[in-house]
Amino acid sequence: MRKKVYLFGDSITQFSFCVQDEFSPGWGALVSEQYARKADVINQGYSGYNSRWYLHLIEQIFPEPLSQKESAEVLFATLFLGANDCSRLEDNPRQHVPIDEYEKNLGQIVDSIRKNIREDLPIILISQPAFDEEGWLARDRKDNPNLARSNRSAADAEAYSRAAIRAASSKQCHSLDLYQQMMSQPNWKDLLSDGLHLSRSGNAFVYRSLMQYIKKQVPTAAPGQLKEDFPNWRAVDLEDLKGSIKQLLEVWTAVNTTDISIVSDTQTALRFSRMQLKPKL
Repeated sequence: MRKKVYLFGDSITQFSFCVQDEFSPGWGALVSEQYARKADVINQGYSGYNSRWYLHLIEQIFPEPLSQKESAEVLFATLFLGANDCSRLEDNPRQHVPIDEYEKNLGQIVDSIRKNIREDLPIILISQPAFDEEGWLARDRKDNPNLARSNRSAADAEAYSRAAIRAASSKQCHSLDLYQQMMSQPNWKDLLSDGLHLSRSGNAFVYRSLMQYIKKQVPTAAPGQLKEDFPNWRAVDLEDLKGSIKQLLEVWTAVNTTDISIVSDTQTALRFSRMQLKPKL
């Protein structure tokens, strides 16, 4: 069974798999590329959703907990919410969630992820990005030129980012302070396409920040520490495709379980080892 990575979040996660617009490749697509043949990266981003809605949605994503075998294959998960929660109540009551409720919701979502996958799953709670109030207002004024102000504020974006970090701390899970990392950049506004969503450089920035975090804080889940699944194509015997692939899979399984006793064909093992995939001893 191939390993898995879950990305939970709102539009910034949903759009992270985009590869055909001017802001692509998205950060999720870049992460997925790093885990090719090593783990399936599953996008559970839902545009427009806030933490209140996601708290109910997670119950539908996991109508029942994963089996012990399935849960053991999950490397880590990211939780990336807040850009909608921090909307101003007066201007966007549909998406607004009070900051105290937002912080509580994040903790409950973390609990639900652990309950449905496993308790010791590494969960990386990502704070919402920096917010360019003027850029978002300019976007909205294209549809309504008479708008007096943005339906979100930079001050609220910062406050909600702090709440996300607090939620991570209270639940003893990982946190990536994306807000502060972006604000530390002299050209931080260039990381946003419309004041809220990520630009091409913003997607690259989130991807680099996340992968650097994983390498340092969750090293066993880093792509470089994982083996590709199934044998190298150069090791396949063209004269006996079916038998060759079956034997190579035995060796591949031995390599990845350290149980070399299951290898049934010494010549296969030798051929496999020449592909620089030597069984562990």
